[in-house]
Amino acid sequence: VRLARGGAAMPDVPRAVSQEAYRVVQEALTNALRHAPGEPVAVEVAPGPGDAPVVEVRNPLGAGTRRRAPDGGAREHRGLAGMRERAHLLRGDVAAGPAPDGGAWVVRATFPRAGSPR
Repeated sequence: VRLARGGAAMPDVPRAVSQEAYRVVQEALTNALRHAPGEPVAVEVAPGPGDAPVVEVRNPLGAGTRRRAPDGGAREHRGLAGMRERAHLLRGDVAAGPAPDGGAWVVRATFPRAGSPR
């Protein structure tokens, strides 16, 4: 795990945000293991605008990785849907998909500083 600002600690965040950020990393690591076994994974937690936490998990696309599930993602993307739903409850957002260069899968979660539920 690499922290931004030269390894400086992030400002304190609400417990609910911290827990959800942990869950995003946990789910993204599980997905990387499932879809790109043996590939390296980079996890970055950095302060975004207003010191709001931003979590990014990036791994190379595995040989068997598909850009889109044949059934529209109903089965393969339940974990991503759950991440998005829980982040939205905290007024955050989760985006996931291939990197612009197409060589990696990226999960990026942003959370507001306050982390207050909707």
